[in-house]
Parts: sequence; C-alpha cells; structure tokens
Amino acid sequence: MKYSELNEIKSRGTPDFPIELYRIDSGNSRYIMPFHWHKEFEIIRVEEGEFSVCIGEEEHCASAGDVLLINSGMIHGGIPKSCVYHCVVFDPSLLLGRSNSGWREDITRISDAGDTGIRRYFPAGEGELAGQVEQLINALKTEREGNRLLALGALYSVFGLLYRNGAVTGETAVCRHFTGDAKMKAVLCWIEENYADTVTLEKLAEIAGMNPGYFCGFFKRYTQRSPVDYLNMYRIDSACRMLRVSGCSVTEAGFSCGFNDLIYFVKTFKKYKGVTPKQYRKRYESETGAVVGKRIF
Repeated sequence: MKYSELNEIKSRGTPDFPIELYRIDSGNSRYIMPFHWHKEFEIIRVEEGEFSVCIGEEEHCASAGDVLLINSGMIHGGIPKSCVYHCVVFDPSLLLGRSNSGWREDITRISDAGDTGIRRYFPAGEGELAGQVEQLINALKTEREGNRLLALGALYSVFGLLYRNGAVTGETAVCRHFTGDAKMKAVLCWIEENYADTVTLEKLAEIAGMNPGYFCGFFKRYTQRSPVDYLNMYRIDSACRMLRVSGCSVTEAGFSCGFNDLIYFVKTFKKYKGVTPKQYRKRYESETGAVVGKRIF
C-alpha cells in the first residue's frame, strides 16, 4: 500500500462501536496529514503546538485547545508544527438510533453537510464545545466500564451544541462545491498513482477539465499550495517514508520518488524538511533507536 490511501477505507473501532481515537505526534508516520477523505466524521483537537489544516477550500491555523470538525467525504490535510493532536474518527450511524428516532435528521444534517453546511473551526476560548470534545477523548483513551456511554454522551453534546450555537446552516453535500470536490479528488488520486513519473501542469489541468491557468487557482483553493509545490511536498514525504522503512540509498529514494537529479533532490528535501536526506535518516534512527539499513549515498 502506498504512503497515503487518499480515499481512506478502513474499519474504525468495532462493528457495534465504530469509533477510533488516534494520538498523533512527531514520531507518527502520518504526523504530516496527507490530503485524503473518508466516509466517517472526524473531530480534531490540538493538544500542543500549531496545526495548519485545509478542509475543502478553507484553511485554519489551529493551536492548543482548538477543535476542527470534518464531515463525510471532505478533502482535508494539514501541516503540524511542534504539534501533538488527537483525531476521533467515527461512523455517524453510531448516533442515529432506530429508524424512527426523531433526531436522525438532526444528525445527518451535520454528518452529510457540504462545504458550507457547518462551521468547522472552534478556538479554545469557546470552551463549551471544546470541553465536550475533551471529555470524548478522555472517555476513549481507556476501556473502562461506562466509558462507551460517556463517549456517546459527549458526541451527542457536540452535535447539540452545533445547533445551539448556530453552527449548522442546513446545506447538504448537494452544493455548488460538489463538482469541484470530485475534480480535486480525481487529481489527487492521479498524483498518488503517478508522482514517481513525469508530471506536467497540463496533464493535471486536463484531468480536472480546466485550462492550466484556471487550474492553478482552483488547486490552490483546496491545498493552499501551487500544483508544483504540492507535488514536490508529496514526493519528499514519500522519500521520507522510504528512508525510514527501507535500506535504500539517498539516490534510490530520490529517483524512486520522481527526482532525476540528485543535487536538486537534496536541495528540495532540505527546503521542506530543514535537513538533508542523510541527516533526516540519522535523526530518525537516533530518536527511535531503529537501524534502517545501508546508508550509501
């Protein structure tokens, strides 16, 4: 499987309690959150540092205590800085109850909302919702009797507070951004499949059905980066994974990830990571105690 599976399909929790808690810090292989999407609802809470997150066409710079909400199918990704954050990912069906439950529509209005359907960013100063998210995370950290009920109660409170605070507009996934989302997903999937080969702006624009000039602005609205910048970042992140988990040389890592010039690869790597590929591998081994393998340049 590749470094990131953009359309993320995986089991969360258990069939009768489909919810999962993830704690992400700099030692995690997915510390930098690649752009992806999934059918589940996601709640992110920043514990330390800063986290620049793109959700659809919105960008948010979150810091300690801030909360972000991501509903089904939304393209999202982010760059952390000295950051620790929690992600709670769950199937909204967990909250729906029986088919005749009166609150089903209230839940689906939020979980299926489009780009403008709900407010997504809640700073730490707005304590009521952030407090419920903290309770949710604490309930999921340990398997203790009663914790499932506490987690469900916190989730219902989060959704209820969205309505009480006027954070639900009522728009659903059938909105003006839906076609744009589909085009962006097609481009991201193509990059994932072909990043190691020659990639041109013209080809990416063709996939989106746009001219290159318009496509650059369209792409930047989603990622806050130009297509070339995003491609280089994706290639460097893929090279990092190779340097961490395989015994490849620096040259092999660069050439395998789409760079055909070693000097340019090292220069680009340092631009994004602040160190050379060789220094990156040494630091990883020092921090984790792992011995990756050969280190021939």
